[in-house]
This record gives sequence, structure tokens and C-alpha cells, in this order.
Amino acid sequence: MTENTFENSELISKSQRKRETQEFRILAEKLVQLTDEQLSPLSNTALTSAIHEYRKITKGNARKRLISYIGKLLRGIEIDDISNLIARYDASSKIHARQFHQLEQWREQLISGDYGAMDEIAALHPVMDRQQLKQLTRKAIQERQKLINDQLKGAPVQYRKLFQYLKTLVDSASH
Repeated sequence: MTENTFENSELISKSQRKRETQEFRILAEKLVQLTDEQLSPLSNTALTSAIHEYRKITKGNARKRLISYIGKLLRGIEIDDISNLIARYDASSKIHARQFHQLEQWREQLISGDYGAMDEIAALHPVMDRQQLKQLTRKAIQERQKLINDQLKGAPVQYRKLFQYLKTLVDSASH
């Protein structure tokens, strides 16, 4: 072993390298659970092809090896971008929770008749179809009235459609 290699290996202990490897494996496991659409911001083709290969494999040990390989690939790229991507879609993350609450707040404001929320949404997402948002809002308001008057049969569908439209708007803006 050369002296230069020996000096570099002393800087990081073997235990620390193992902890880092385990963190990258955990990150890789979360990354492979994302859909292709959610992975679209990734520019690393080797990483995306490894993720696609992981999805094709069904045997346990082979998947485990591929997770290790994906973790190894993650060591060579900017990890903050990957962490932000995972946090955006991980339901347990604070970013996802904040985004979810914002969408719920907008939906409630729109249904209650606060069209200032529509202006706020339009300012943040200029590609928004105002007509479609107004139509979904109007249907959700009618549905809420039926729910209040006990005339609604089944689950509130329009309420969810409005939320899904807002969610796709935010997701498309983040890509």
C-alpha cells in the first residue's frame, strides 16, 4: 500500500464508510419505488437504467446486489438533488406534507368562494387552465351542497377531482 493511499483511508474509518454505504442503500431503495414520471428529472442515464433493471428482476439476492449497485452510483452524483426528489414524493417527508397541506388549503379556499386563491394559483402556475379550474370548483361546490342537504349518493367525487387537478398542476411545475 502506498503512503498516499494509506493517508486517505485513515481519514474515514471503515465503520463510517459502512454507515455511508448503508445510507446510500436506503436512498436507493426509496428511489426505486418512484414511478417513471417521478424519476423524469433525473439526468443520469446509468442510474435510471439500473432502476429499470431492478424493476425487471424478481429474485431477492439479485435485487439486493442491484440496490448496492444503485447505491454505488449514487455516491458519484450530487445527492442533494436526489434527496429533494425523494422528499417531494415521500409521504413521510416534511416537504410532501407541506405541499399536501397547501393543496388542501387551496381546495378549501376555492370551494368556500375565495377566488383570491385562484389568482394565487395562477401566479404560481401560469400554464393553468382557469376555465377547467373554475368548472371543477363549481362542481365541487354543488357536490358539497348536496352533501349538506343529504342528497349526495356515494362518495364526494368532484372534491377529489379538484384536489387531483391541483396536484397535477404542482407536479408538472416541479418537473
